[in-house]
Amino acid sequence: MPSTYTLQITFDRAKNLPVADIGTLSCDPYILASLEVPDAEPLKFRTPTIRRNRDPTWNATWFVAGIPASGFKLKMILYDEDPGVKLSNDRLGKAVAEFGPQDMKEGFTSLETEYVLQKRKGDLHPYILTYLTALLPGEKLVKHNRVIASVRVLRKDSEQTEGRMYTLGPNKYSRHFSPLIGSMVNKATPKDANDSDGQKDGKGGKLSATTFIANKLQLTGPVPRELRHRFVGYRPFIKWMFDDSGIRGRILYHGLRKQYRTIYKCDKATVWGVIDDAGTNTDNSATPEGVEIKETKETREGGVLRDATPESAAALARQFLDMTAWGDGAKLFTYVMTLDGEWRFTETGPEFAIDLLSKHSMHADLAKEIAYSGEFFVQPLNAAAKEEQKREADEAGEKKPEERQAQDSQEDKQAEQSKPPAEQPSRDPKAYELIIDNDSGTYRPKKELLPILEKWLSDQRRLGGLGNVRAMDGFDEELKGMKEDRADRKAKLTGVPRKGKKDGEKKDGGGDKGKDKAGDKDEPTGKLVPVPGGSSASSISSGLVGRESVSSEEVQEALNKAEAPNGKTENPEGQVNGKTNNPEGQS
Repeated sequence: MPSTYTLQITFDRAKNLPVADIGTLSCDPYILASLEVPDAEPLKFRTPTIRRNRDPTWNATWFVAGIPASGFKLKMILYDEDPGVKLSNDRLGKAVAEFGPQDMKEGFTSLETEYVLQKRKGDLHPYILTYLTALLPGEKLVKHNRVIASVRVLRKDSEQTEGRMYTLGPNKYSRHFSPLIGSMVNKATPKDANDSDGQKDGKGGKLSATTFIANKLQLTGPVPRELRHRFVGYRPFIKWMFDDSGIRGRILYHGLRKQYRTIYKCDKATVWGVIDDAGTNTDNSATPEGVEIKETKETREGGVLRDATPESAAALARQFLDMTAWGDGAKLFTYVMTLDGEWRFTETGPEFAIDLLSKHSMHADLAKEIAYSGEFFVQPLNAAAKEEQKREADEAGEKKPEERQAQDSQEDKQAEQSKPPAEQPSRDPKAYELIIDNDSGTYRPKKELLPILEKWLSDQRRLGGLGNVRAMDGFDEELKGMKEDRADRKAKLTGVPRKGKKDGEKKDGGGDKGKDKAGDKDEPTGKLVPVPGGSSASSISSGLVGRESVSSEEVQEALNKAEAPNGKTENPEGQVNGKTNNPEGQS
């Protein structure tokens, strides 16, 4: 295997940037960097946005490994961040740094090197605004736009078995807030007033309980090479969608890309943070807008690449738990893990429906290949045991299901009201566990790879600071029961009954996946989802598969309903949930 190297790249600062915002006579710049080598997918890195500054300082460090001895090319595109959902922000220019074989040796450094920002690679109107601004009293024309970056070759990789580039760190994260989307999807589902848990946005403001949050968390690479899944093109138009070809495919492609830009949009409220190897977690939630980052000797020399420590593992686990509200509110999350270890996730459920094709293809920004995808939730380590005790008590006849539900609801409310501070939930990451699955119809991750995913996430360099990580198959009956219990608990906490379910009624299979879709009068109609080739049905209403991401189980169930006479499904007992399966109300 050819020699490879580990690098430290620091995006120090930029100077003399053009004016992009006429209202402030300034710009809100950030760098989108791309590290490229022949015959490999490029790695990407985005710096935080610096507000109202034509001479920004980032001091953003990026550790990458697996860089071949032949060298690499580093492309740095500077953008001006604009509010709203656009196909792309204003381009301020592009700089390129190239390093050849002569540079790839341990100890090589290129410190604070200036690279010319190529104007022809940027948009025209920022430079027009720059010249117009120079005509104003007290202003002058500033040329020679530059971006300053540093590159260090830290070491020769000891294990050269990967044969690919990957991000080592740091564990950076971002949180994207959408109050409008949150108010829309939660208008019928009020949340607990303390649901935000005192969290703040990038402007330092406390979050509303209904704010919809999208999260990105960079995990330490490399992702195991076995964890590689391509989208399942079980209908032609799905391939068209991922290839952006054909009328139907282009409509879906641009629709899902717009959803991604909406959910993960960056603005003044976005939180940018990083957890270093010493366990220090810093973000911009307490930084006033417009304050420049002060340069020190430590930031100038960049971060230090160290092995994971108990402090860094605990800090990363604590940040992850903050992003998932420490399991409060019975939340369930949809996630995608990219090939470079970026974890993207949002809360999921019927009220968070995305109606085009799949939440997972949206979270992946229509990437053709990802590492893994599915759903997950967080709970205290003893939560599973308590739920099992309740189920056993119900089966023993101590309480009827409806009586147990009413009692649990009352007990939960009384417990929350009467808890003294000392009895509040633990904030020790070791007291919590992550339950993660492969419930994704778009990429259909292999269940045989769940142990690899579990081992990788449980490593000290990632989520080893948690008490436990458990990977389960999406079709596992125990997992379905756990999701069902969480859905019931969420309904009790919010005071809004689950749609299509009466109090005390248990659904077959657990969770929303097993709900009686044929008997649900409120099901949506008219949205089309793909069906497997060879089926006599050309399309299926999304009402048949619900409003969550489409799993293979749902597709098959919907096929049965679509193909059976009079819309009846095959059922050896002729019943669903103990009722006659007669969706058209015939006697």
